[in-house]
Amino acid sequence: MELLQAEKRTFKYDHPDYNVRMVYPYESHEIVPENQSYLVVIAIEEGCSLSSGSKKIVLKGGSSMLLRLDSSVVSISSKHTNSRCLTLLYRDSYVQQMDISEQDITAINEAIINAGTISDDISRIAYVKATDFLRMSVSSLLLPAFYKSKSLFILSTLMDAVQPKTSPNKLELRESDVEKIRQVKLLIENNLHETYTIHQLAKEVGTNVQYLKQHFKSYYGLTIFNFVLKCKMQRAQHLLKDRRLTISFIGNQLGYKHASHFTTAFKKFFGYVPNSLRYVLLMIYDELVATLEMVLV
Repeated sequence: MELLQAEKRTFKYDHPDYNVRMVYPYESHEIVPENQSYLVVIAIEEGCSLSSGSKKIVLKGGSSMLLRLDSSVVSISSKHTNSRCLTLLYRDSYVQQMDISEQDITAINEAIINAGTISDDISRIAYVKATDFLRMSVSSLLLPAFYKSKSLFILSTLMDAVQPKTSPNKLELRESDVEKIRQVKLLIENNLHETYTIHQLAKEVGTNVQYLKQHFKSYYGLTIFNFVLKCKMQRAQHLLKDRRLTISFIGNQLGYKHASHFTTAFKKFFGYVPNSLRYVLLMIYDELVATLEMVLV
């Protein structure tokens, strides 16, 4: 992963699963997808135009577009003196990491193909996140996590905007059923050092595996596996603030038998290794101490 800013007007970020580009005034950028992928275009200022074959779309400033690409070449250009246009190309490998079932991905793809323009309200949300790319002041150690979080938010927001809304399934659950799901949630949160199987969790609250898997995700929006991982990684971030704790100890506290397994899981979740975060926190701490010492002198 690399951020290239060799020139003032260059904005380019490459990742195996997605790319970020800025199209500046009087420039033209061609996107040639290697296979099926998703393209997000956000007109930051003054608007831009997209063309693919005989089709041409003009975006006004502040508007967004979400496209499902096949092998067709898409050309994006900005012809106004002050125009800027942000493009994000997501490969299918990116979406596969979003914990979306194949059936849901198919439904989303159909919705994207049949969708018209993105509403102004949703475009405004995407626009704000897009401008974060330009205003960033993030340490190079945290760039991967920064880009991953911003790009994921933009894509998921636009995907949600184009698909028909359905009533939340959790409203259909009985209170007794909801209570069992909550018990599982608390059991996980209070025992992060344990490595539970779904069978063990289901037995613990008196329900069956299939019911628990289906309704836990429906109610909390995450699979049990991803909820456990999220809790462990958030706890890891907190423990890393204590410089007295070793990486091995922290991993052990979160149920990882080997420090390397913990480091791998942490990097996959955040995009950087635990020691990188610890280094950044240490730098912030040292700067704070130095500032206080100057004030007290």
